[in-house]
Amino acid sequence: MNIISNKDNVLLSYFIFIFFLIILLSMVPLVTAILIPCLLIITSEYISDILRKFLSVIGFLSIAIIQSSWVVTLVADIGIYYNNYISLLNSNYESIFEFGGGIEIILPLYFLILGNIFGEISPSQLVLAVDIPVVIVISFFLNSVIKKINHKNRAFIVGACLVVFFATSWASLLLRQYFSLMFFLLALKYRSKTFGMLSIFTHFSALVFFILLKTYTINKTIFRTFIIVFSFATYFITDISYFIINTVANPIIGQKFYFYLDDSNFSTTGNLGALNCTFIACIYLFITWIFEKKDLYNLKIRHIYRVDIFLLLMAIVMTMNIPLLPGRFFIIPILFSPLLAYLSSPLNNSIIFKSIYILYFFMLVIRFLTPTLSAAEFDVNSYWQAFNWYGSYPFYYLSE
Repeated sequence: MNIISNKDNVLLSYFIFIFFLIILLSMVPLVTAILIPCLLIITSEYISDILRKFLSVIGFLSIAIIQSSWVVTLVADIGIYYNNYISLLNSNYESIFEFGGGIEIILPLYFLILGNIFGEISPSQLVLAVDIPVVIVISFFLNSVIKKINHKNRAFIVGACLVVFFATSWASLLLRQYFSLMFFLLALKYRSKTFGMLSIFTHFSALVFFILLKTYTINKTIFRTFIIVFSFATYFITDISYFIINTVANPIIGQKFYFYLDDSNFSTTGNLGALNCTFIACIYLFITWIFEKKDLYNLKIRHIYRVDIFLLLMAIVMTMNIPLLPGRFFIIPILFSPLLAYLSSPLNNSIIFKSIYILYFFMLVIRFLTPTLSAAEFDVNSYWQAFNWYGSYPFYYLSE
């Protein structure tokens, strides 16, 4: 007599597999960061919805851990954020109003809560504390927006987005922008004005995205015209921004313009990081176009997102002459470009595109395994400085 049913066997197998992944996440996060996107992409037709959602959470958590591993010196943005955290920990509550002319108060308030709970923590732990809730929201948001997509393709989309998210280092730098992104996605998901306001009061640029999104839903022509004008304006007549600075008294707008146009501390080569996140979308769309030109499709399919993806990619390239602007301003389209590219293509479940994602992903993995020459030199592509890529005890990175 078979006491254990087939259903029980499946549940037991799930439990063992999940337990194994949690152990890997706790001791070798790089392994889960590599394994999970590959599983989602290769076996997308066979993964259940429940397993896909769990894998996506583990995958994004792995990436959040890796993103925090480079923080070893208080330079650039992390130095500013960590000093703000310590200031609030020492009861200097005026630090709540340090960012965005006193408007961007949500992240300092979060720091205040963290300080009351955990006390003094390391810079890498602060980055991790910010990134964990953000990547969890991104994971749930992705899984919620793909419900209407054919079941066999859902895991592939999540895996593709994981690959592109893994390519960006901004999560360990742009803490306000990423925290704002979390509320932005929640505002979209629940059509909530409260989350929308939280997003704006975390980083004022969210207001621009809400305006663009509203414009896109009302009139795509106006949206596309703005992207084109914005791209060419920043490329050819950046001096107009200095004119805006000198004529607009608003401290929030002025502060943003000054930061992006002051290249005394940042070189324009830093914008190359933004191209990492658009590379796959470019390749994806180009190959799709080649297949169409060769009449390899039996059906004529309209690609409603194609024009907008190309325009966003063009804007990222055209704005590279302004230090750090593309990576900061286009965070949302950069992270979700693989999803948009996927939805625009009839080849969305082709082994060709799965191979592209996987090959590109392993190119990134090689970069993450390459040690840096100097731990004291700031480099957004440098990892495994705050802690090693593996540990001898579970969740070792929480105590280092």
